[in-house]
Amino acid sequence: MLSGLVSVVVGLLGGLVGVLIGPMDGGGTGSA
Repeated sequence: MLSGLVSVVVGLLGGLVGVLIGPMDGGGTGSA
């Protein structure tokens, strides 16, 4: 239960960070 919630939160945060940093890191999806 808790681990699932944590994974969802981490996924959402990762998505937001990727969208925010993506354009500054050369565009694309923001992935490494």
